[in-house]
Amino acid sequence: MTKPACPQKFLVVLPSNLGDVIMATPVLEGLKKKYRDSFVAFFVEEGFDAGLLMNPWCDSIVRFQRREIRNVLNTARWRDGRSRVANIADRISLERFDVILNLSQPNYISSLVPLFNGKTVAGQQYLREGNHCVGDDWSQYLYAIPFYRGGNNLHATDVYRRIAGVKSHHGGCTLTLSAEEKAWARAFLANRGIDPGDKIAVFQPGAALPSKCWPPGHFISLGKLLAANGWNICVTGAPVEQEVAATIASRIGTKAVCAAGETSFRQSIALLSCGRACVTGDTAQMHASCALGIPTYAIFGPTNPVETGPYGDGHYVFSGHCPHMPCFKSECTSQECMKSIAPEIVLGCMQTGRGPDLPLCNVYSTSCKADGDFALSPCDPGMHRYFREEDVCLVRNIFDDRWNCLPGASADFAHSVAELGKWLEMVSDMCNALNRFESLRDPMDIRKFEQIRLSLSGFAGVGAFCTALLNIRLNSVPLLPPEHAARRTLDACWKTHKQVGKAIS
Repeated sequence: MTKPACPQKFLVVLPSNLGDVIMATPVLEGLKKKYRDSFVAFFVEEGFDAGLLMNPWCDSIVRFQRREIRNVLNTARWRDGRSRVANIADRISLERFDVILNLSQPNYISSLVPLFNGKTVAGQQYLREGNHCVGDDWSQYLYAIPFYRGGNNLHATDVYRRIAGVKSHHGGCTLTLSAEEKAWARAFLANRGIDPGDKIAVFQPGAALPSKCWPPGHFISLGKLLAANGWNICVTGAPVEQEVAATIASRIGTKAVCAAGETSFRQSIALLSCGRACVTGDTAQMHASCALGIPTYAIFGPTNPVETGPYGDGHYVFSGHCPHMPCFKSECTSQECMKSIAPEIVLGCMQTGRGPDLPLCNVYSTSCKADGDFALSPCDPGMHRYFREEDVCLVRNIFDDRWNCLPGASADFAHSVAELGKWLEMVSDMCNALNRFESLRDPMDIRKFEQIRLSLSGFAGVGAFCTALLNIRLNSVPLLPPEHAARRTLDACWKTHKQVGKAIS
């Protein structure tokens, strides 16, 4: 019989972005299941705690008034702001957390983490020696993804779970509503002439970035098609989205109501709980919909649904045909990728529960595999792939000893292996230069090391990912005391060389 893990105290740090907070909830569940009687707290910015209220896996919410403190720090009263930060850090430090899981990437959070005084830290932290450090492998993986997304097939939630060292979850994210919140939602709809028991689709037309918004005209067209098929529509949104949401609802007609600007986030997700479908972009409402088990139809443009798509089983993702996706642009003059996603395609999925036979855009279905990982499956073999299977196998072999995946022989795979072989040769040369420096103390060896390191930026594909991984590790090496820096740098190079070599051996 396996001995249950000892109880521990965990602090999950992810203060901003409501969608990210919701995506991290499987980590809380995994920790509570793996470590019996453990205590799990969540450090979150005030206002983004709405995704954690009543969460059965979260024992404590530590709220951080970031904006309020920032405003004070930018005035003559900056000492008051500094004192408030110190008080928060002291309060957390007194909790004596065994593990700090910093899933957040901004440097200012990294600077706070050491003040929390956890016994161990995963994720980025600021070292006393004067540099930011990302010390654990899966956090390094998370930071390396943007440098080559074609080698990643893991959702952000699944990377978070690996950083935390947990696997178990019920198949999705977690959101819990009270009976009072659900009753409020039913009354809100009834007061506007919609029977809460009818078929209701929730539309979320707004998003944090303009480039992530489906055109309002497409929402209107889809709403009219749904209304003709017996659906009611509830359009949600923040106060700044009220005008667009109200226009969409009014143009759809009497079967639609607008709740944008009238509700808090908790109230908007309570309205979601009455729905049978949610149509949205890449938004916090999308993550909330999935967490509530509502069938979600997500419109993606500049962002990557592999990384932040609707987590769980039975959802759909739509993306337009664009050679640059995912481009991650905050603004786009054409928005062709979003405009090309026709309302009729979305309607077809909602009616049949499957993708169209001859889609005019990319359509994907979602699932959670047997190992708990998220999967985004094209509804047609010819659809755009957000990653290359060959490169995913190589990258995963670097990080996971149990992955052991090598695809069949192909020109693409042979090219990637050859690229990594060249990369390994260059890193070996870097190590040799450092070895000579340790023996002879010749500054020319350090210059050679730096020249080779800079030339690694010329790699593309999986080589770019490995270069990013190495640079993250090198940037994490403390430069003080200087007599130890060369040895620690050499250790980081050899560690990375060994892992990458294993992937192609």
